[in-house]
Amino acid sequence: MSRNSFYSVPSLPIPVLLLDTTNARIRAGVDQANCMERILRKSSQIVELARHIAQNGLSTIPILVSKDDKDNWVVRDGNRRIAALKLLLNPNLCQKEGLRQQFRNISETYKDKIPLAVDCLACDNEQTMVAEILLRHSGTQSGVGQLTWDTYPRTAFMMQHNRSDPNRRVGQLLLWAEQQGIDIDDDFPVTSLTRFLSTDNLARLGFDVTADEFSLRLDEKSCIKVAQKIVTDFGTLKKNVNTVFNQGQQDAYISEIERECGIVDPATNDAGAAKADADGTKNDGNGTGAGANDGNGSGGTRKTTGGAGGGPSGNAGAGTTGDGGKGNHAGGRGSKPKANWDRPKLFARGIYPGKIDDDHWKVRGVISDLRQLKTESTTLAVAVLLRVLIEMSVFHYLESIGHQPEKKLQRDLGSAVRHMCGAGVISELERDVILSHARTENDLLSIETLQRFVHKPEYHPDRQTLHTLWDHICPFVVACWA
Repeated sequence: MSRNSFYSVPSLPIPVLLLDTTNARIRAGVDQANCMERILRKSSQIVELARHIAQNGLSTIPILVSKDDKDNWVVRDGNRRIAALKLLLNPNLCQKEGLRQQFRNISETYKDKIPLAVDCLACDNEQTMVAEILLRHSGTQSGVGQLTWDTYPRTAFMMQHNRSDPNRRVGQLLLWAEQQGIDIDDDFPVTSLTRFLSTDNLARLGFDVTADEFSLRLDEKSCIKVAQKIVTDFGTLKKNVNTVFNQGQQDAYISEIERECGIVDPATNDAGAAKADADGTKNDGNGTGAGANDGNGSGGTRKTTGGAGGGPSGNAGAGTTGDGGKGNHAGGRGSKPKANWDRPKLFARGIYPGKIDDDHWKVRGVISDLRQLKTESTTLAVAVLLRVLIEMSVFHYLESIGHQPEKKLQRDLGSAVRHMCGAGVISELERDVILSHARTENDLLSIETLQRFVHKPEYHPDRQTLHTLWDHICPFVVACWA
């Protein structure tokens, strides 16, 4: 690498600079609008960066650029800063109304200080450019300076530039998932997923990953379902390195994925079916054949449920249900302790917002109703009231810190949670778990799912879903009223 390969390009107008669609933080940008949308997933950071630039000017760290095949200048390093400048010069580039107004306010306040053009450093040698970018990312400065890359952005960068990386196999799956519209945060626990997703386990789940080749063994729709579940489970910390540490745990999780996504293990389906035919015990899907293997059975295809005999759940004897070993089991080990969600009412142990002024009589009424309702017999009412409580809490918190709510629950929740974490009110772990409910549209515990429960008759809430969601989001809701 030689920095002599870089040369100065003075006064490049902000509008002519293109964001890099393959930048480590953007990764799977479709076009310039999509790049901006992806950068704004960390909206609070970009707002603060824009305000800092407007007040103080750009940092002294040069913007790195290079020419693309159409002779356009592409930002290779400094995409966040250029995005912030673009938003200050043209707030309409932001699609979110409330957020757009924040950029507009900053722009109007500092309109005489916002640069219209920037001096850049360019390099025509790709290897030199890549080496320089890798060397740069070593400091955070609370989001104002350049951010240290988390594992996933670094893996993505290394892959896109044909560099070796220990998480390359998982990186190929995650990049493919993002191309299918599945959002993945920069701090996604890649190393935990790497332990689980061996080449063999990937094949069992419908993916072939060898060297630089990534292909699907199942239909695309099924593979998207599998990827979505994996991303959700690991992104919300429902699964981690300790829960998929050994092969037995990995097999159990693969069975769970197959069951919930409605797929059959492509690597064993043919062999299992042949064995069932040879034994004369072809499974009919009701748990009566020797090929059943979803919690209670042994052998056969993993899509079937029920069956006699011992299974991965450790339950001996004949199971009366086919739901992963639930139900009555002869010769079992006795009753298990109740799960945290297994309680009659939403609020556990009196944990709910308690310090609310009389002026907020409506939210006090919602809390009073939720304290009395038994979820099992009033699930829809509890779902509606829970959504109202979350929404009112989010709006109250944003207004208390001087932020104008967008009146869009998922976006406002994200803004409130990030601000609360930045203020030290909730931990980063609590932030990540709560945000997972706002960003993953198909997750059973997402805010989007709760909205479907309320507005769409074909979606029916259940006690476990509602109670688990509350347990995860409770620290945030309580803090909104503290």
